[in-house]
Amino acid sequence: MKRGKRRADVGSGAKRGRRPTTLRARILVWFSAFLVLFSALTALSLVLAAQYGTKQTAMTSLTRELEFAERAIYLEDGQIRVADRLSASRNGVTIALFDASDGRPLFGRIPAADAVDEPFADGALRTVGSNVGGAHWYLLDRRVVLPDGLAVWVRGMTLSAGSGALDGMSKWSLVALPFLLLLALLGGWFLIRRSTRPMERIAEAVERVDGADGLRLRLRPKLEKFPTREVEVLADAFDRMLERLQETFERETRFTADASHELRTPVAVALAACEDALACEDPDERREAIADVHRQLERMTALLSRLLALSRADRGVTRLKKERVDLSALVLTVAEEVSDRARARDIRVETAVEPGVTVEGDEALLLQMLLNLAENGCKYGKNGGFLRLTLRADGKNAVGTVEDDGIGISAEHLPHIWERFYRVDTSRARTENALRTPEDAPSEGPSGFGLGLSTVQFILQAHGGDISVASELDKGSTFSYTLPLQAK
Repeated sequence: MKRGKRRADVGSGAKRGRRPTTLRARILVWFSAFLVLFSALTALSLVLAAQYGTKQTAMTSLTRELEFAERAIYLEDGQIRVADRLSASRNGVTIALFDASDGRPLFGRIPAADAVDEPFADGALRTVGSNVGGAHWYLLDRRVVLPDGLAVWVRGMTLSAGSGALDGMSKWSLVALPFLLLLALLGGWFLIRRSTRPMERIAEAVERVDGADGLRLRLRPKLEKFPTREVEVLADAFDRMLERLQETFERETRFTADASHELRTPVAVALAACEDALACEDPDERREAIADVHRQLERMTALLSRLLALSRADRGVTRLKKERVDLSALVLTVAEEVSDRARARDIRVETAVEPGVTVEGDEALLLQMLLNLAENGCKYGKNGGFLRLTLRADGKNAVGTVEDDGIGISAEHLPHIWERFYRVDTSRARTENALRTPEDAPSEGPSGFGLGLSTVQFILQAHGGDISVASELDKGSTFSYTLPLQAK
């Protein structure tokens, strides 16, 4: 049993160690097989065509001369006679006459010994004998019946000079074909090697892709020596892939750095508060330090919860609890929810909501989405300004907006506000505040986590909707979203 197992292991190892065939070798094998098959079929077709042409020529010539000989035969005094115009050889055809009753020769000659004993067959073209050059004799018989019932066999024979040439061509082909195939294979190998060289360049370039610096590599400039459409398409596809990888790598690097920064601050504050609590003997001060630790832990918990939710969304494992949701009622509820915060800054909350707009979705997530947008307007709206929430049904979609007249967002930052932890120049405080998300508690300060708009976009896309923003610095922002209406 052990010996058998060891043999099986050796066999499987050998199988695993077998090197795969190269693409060049496979193409060359298929090219060689096709070339050999094509050459063989071509040679066979030429030989068959030549044979058919030669046979048709011989048949035409023999038929014409036998008809001429038939008209030269006549009876005189009961004897078979031949006119003087008939000769034993005419136009390359030899003629011989035989008595049909006993096969006795009457006229002409037989040039090939193999044809002497050849039985008569009326109208059948046959090939007999050959000379030194390899040419064959074509033989054709015709039975001629004379007026008194006597019958004569007329036999015509012609030498096919083309047969010898055909045999010579066949022999030359057998000798020359291997050399022609070898020459074609060498040319094919050169073409295949040149055609697959761009793939080697691409493989070499991809091998050098390592980290952020490697992702900046582009293949198109390195393949300019191979200006073929297929190479351009392949290089462009690789370049687009590297661009996406570079963007993802940079986004993830920035995401990791920002998450670390957001976690580092509450951890540092919590550690300082713990040290104060340990060193403090006053119960009230110690209680205040512990409360500060508790607030920072709550902040970290909120941040980790949002990161976990977004991570699940990225992996596609978030499950929506879909149900019929009255979106109109939900918008009015959100307007009521943020009214206290809006009054604190003398912001007027306005609504223009079409009743009965229903969608199918997760009510808790849709509520979170609306709260994020509304609190965003409260946080970055100007004192004494307004926050306007609208909703209407438009064909197959529910269309809503959240508008404020606050500090707005500059055009250069608009494409990036959906990115997680996006940061702008900290010296531009007003613009930075405009990019911060609103979902955090007031104790978290104006900056928030920078995850609110990413969460809003994810929730809408998970429900088959979309969101866009129109904003101008110092004039306010309008967030517009769509959601599919519930099917009736």
